Amino acid sequence: MKKSILSALVGASLLFTACGTKEEKTTETKDSTSTETLYIRKNAHSPEAKADLEAYEKAFAKMRTLGCKDPLSWYYQGAIHNIPDYEQFLKAKGDSLCPEFKGENWPGWATCPHMKPGLEQYHFLTWHRLYLYYLEKIVRKHSGKADFALPYWNYNNSAQRTLPEAFRTGNASTNGLYEDERSPSLMAGDTIDATGTDAIVMNVQILGKDTIVVVEPTVAMGAILDTGYLWTSSDIHHFSYELEDVVHNCMHDYVGADVKKSDIAQLGKIYNRIYQRMSNDPEVGEAMMGMVPSSAFDPIFFLHHGNLDRLWMAWELDHPNLALTFEEFEKAGFKVEYTFFNEDGKEVHYTSLQQVYDTIRNIDYTYDYLHKSKKTTALLKKGKPVKVNAKASLATLAPKTKLGKTASVFTLTLPEALTTHNDENTFYELELEVLYAKHPKSRMAVMIQGKTPQKGEPLKNYLVGWLGFFGASHADGAHKGDEHAHKGTTGDKIYKLDVTEELKQQNALGQKQFKVVLQMDNPDPKNPVTVKSLALKSYQKQ
Repeated sequence: MKKSILSALVGASLLFTACGTKEEKTTETKDSTSTETLYIRKNAHSPEAKADLEAYEKAFAKMRTLGCKDPLSWYYQGAIHNIPDYEQFLKAKGDSLCPEFKGENWPGWATCPHMKPGLEQYHFLTWHRLYLYYLEKIVRKHSGKADFALPYWNYNNSAQRTLPEAFRTGNASTNGLYEDERSPSLMAGDTIDATGTDAIVMNVQILGKDTIVVVEPTVAMGAILDTGYLWTSSDIHHFSYELEDVVHNCMHDYVGADVKKSDIAQLGKIYNRIYQRMSNDPEVGEAMMGMVPSSAFDPIFFLHHGNLDRLWMAWELDHPNLALTFEEFEKAGFKVEYTFFNEDGKEVHYTSLQQVYDTIRNIDYTYDYLHKSKKTTALLKKGKPVKVNAKASLATLAPKTKLGKTASVFTLTLPEALTTHNDENTFYELELEVLYAKHPKSRMAVMIQGKTPQKGEPLKNYLVGWLGFFGASHADGAHKGDEHAHKGTTGDKIYKLDVTEELKQQNALGQKQFKVVLQMDNPDPKNPVTVKSLALKSYQKQ
């Protein structure tokens, strides 16, 4: 992240107070958490987080002993996010972890809103914030630590890219946070493989008549985790897309042992307990964190999502006029179930978008470094919402091209140069629609070029992002048949990427022809990714 961004973040803080609003109607009769308390979430790699990590371990050790029908149990809380569909239970070998489950709809199960299209993707931010919020209450109850706050794993800091020690010491019988079903390299204490640098163009190649940027796969995690690209997002919509589709997806796959080659080779030795099959089974594909239906059963899930929530909170404090407003949130519609359980095991069911929004805007926690300054969420409440005019398609292609080992180049030709559209309120979006048969075991680098790249230029001028495919498997269905499932069909995913900053850095706004370069880091010829369409769009903010 750039120094200016870091300085701004250090100067940001939150003083959330209430736990909800008077208007909230739920089946919960009383919230035992004091509205006077502000909980401070701490960096898991810091000494200050030690007591909270110990409480977290104590709580999970207890939660693992509770039956799966208990809403405060490890299994029930993991299943709120998602579980394999019932057919997977029937195929499972050995004893089921939840023999009571017979395929019925248990309250709150399998309700996570990944892979939602368009503005519905806002639910990714809001649903996970509340999921962690209620889990945090349960940990306080189980651990007895009244001031417990969920730590976060700040892998965005290059010095903190090891899995926190509390999750890899001892064994499953002595440590409630321990899981064998993760990346072997992370469990061995290795740093996330972010070798290489994105400071220069790693490789400029001639492909036919095209001079293009290609990237080395070894720079992927470095570029993904250096989240300065989020701070160039022009609105909350694009921030939401890039937070989920880049850093969120890729970290799930990394911890799930399906990104680093040395870990991929070990998948045949990793048993996914939730599927009750080996991780290299075609219908599983990854260890626990790498598959939507099994991911939240791993305690590291909540520290990963705590970090994503931290990024959202910090971004909004730095961009209060771009924060998610209720007016914008309403556009998402209410097709997502918000059912959680408080620390007493009582069901909390949200029945309107207003209830959801009021709660996420009156939450009772903040993050350590954000708490050390004087900014408050009043900034978010007083800021005027930024209105975005309808997007205009400047150029579109429908290539239906399968991506392979060689970088693929697509040319978008505009009817006129971008200078005729450009002003400080005009922004540009690259939209990609891709098809796949099942969860691709790869990441996709996306570059855009408005001019010919030269050796030594900053890669960030061209690299729009590395996109992950977490949640893309046709087998990632829940027992409720939610949007994860693509059974018997081809998966279809739309990615939206803000390319305004890249085009400005290239001084390419006077151009009318742009090349989009797509490159897979580990393509599988038996399970190819197909580019169905590309579009360059413009929109204006008022």
